[in-house]
Amino acid sequence: MNDSNSSHTLVDETNPTPLLSSVISALSTEATPFTGERFVFGSGVEIFYEHYHRYVFAARAIDSTQTVLDLGCGIGYGSLILASKAKKVVAIDRDPDSIALLKSLASQLGVHNVEAICGDVASLDTAIPDPIDVVVCHELIEHLPQPLQESLVRLIASGNAPFHASTKLLVSTPERNVYNQKNKEHNDFHEFEFSHAEFKQILSKNFQHVSLFWQGSITGNALVAEQGGANSVAAGFVHWQDMTKLLGTVTDIPERHGVFMYGIASNAPLNPISSSILVDQRERLFMEKLAIAAQELNQTEFRVNKLREENDSLRSSLSIDRQTQQKVKDLLRENEILGARHEEAHRYFGQRISEYEAIIQAHVNSPLEVKLAKKCMEKMPTFIRKIIRRIAAVGLALVRG
Repeated sequence: MNDSNSSHTLVDETNPTPLLSSVISALSTEATPFTGERFVFGSGVEIFYEHYHRYVFAARAIDSTQTVLDLGCGIGYGSLILASKAKKVVAIDRDPDSIALLKSLASQLGVHNVEAICGDVASLDTAIPDPIDVVVCHELIEHLPQPLQESLVRLIASGNAPFHASTKLLVSTPERNVYNQKNKEHNDFHEFEFSHAEFKQILSKNFQHVSLFWQGSITGNALVAEQGGANSVAAGFVHWQDMTKLLGTVTDIPERHGVFMYGIASNAPLNPISSSILVDQRERLFMEKLAIAAQELNQTEFRVNKLREENDSLRSSLSIDRQTQQKVKDLLRENEILGARHEEAHRYFGQRISEYEAIIQAHVNSPLEVKLAKKCMEKMPTFIRKIIRRIAAVGLALVRG
């Protein structure tokens, strides 16, 4: 690193900008889908800031005499950035597809000082062939079980092969409380996340010298020297007293902690290490957030329209249901009326039949009366005549019997 008390911007002649451009153009989410476990290009502007800035920061901490170990290198874009400054980079990851992609990229870009190894952090003492001067461990340690976290840091600090007494560790990890509050859910790929106190403790109890940094995205304004001027920036942080009236003060100390912690640790003394600021002069994050907001607005409007359609459909169905209910009520009422009429007719004809039965029974032996009865029967409805004949036949059978 260019060890000074000044902050740094992205504008740095030591940054491998042409190489990075080639890497970005070669990598995409189409080749490596984003699952939330590993960073891939195309997964978001803010996450690009976070991961890219770490490797820019780490690249300033190494020189051309050092061999660097990139633990959990993933697709290897960071290893290629480190390779532009280091004597050699040993990149290790347990995913064979990522290692194959890194080897292919290094070959395409003509990078010959990167050795890609498919291996696990649990077997570093046998997997790494070279003595390691600097260990870069970005967003890996939280993916390990707690006992393995302890043993990994202890091994690097021990000075045992492949490490030595002055090996330097550069490690980043999310701060548990801030990270989970921001994301509002736990990352299932993380085994154990550190609080600030726990992160400081695991480094301090294994290394004699430790420097800690906070990392998080910011918004603001830049005032820098034109090309050819001094490449340093004094960072100022706004502390708001009244957000509505835009009243606040500016100090050198941030008001809140970032989402991520970055530690540099070694048993050898550390030179003063400056902070680093990554400036996106195209404001891609704002454009992305605006695009996301516009997409969410469109989705909300679409959902509102769907809800309106469903509401109109329900109202129409309710109207039909009311009409159906009224028709059912009318049919029931009509059925009650017809039933009452049927009962009334049944009582009337039952009474008349009883009367005719009495007449027939009383005068069954009178020829004159029989004739009169026949005449009466001729005036009766057909179904009544049938009933009377049946009754008469029964009566005659009884008399004769």
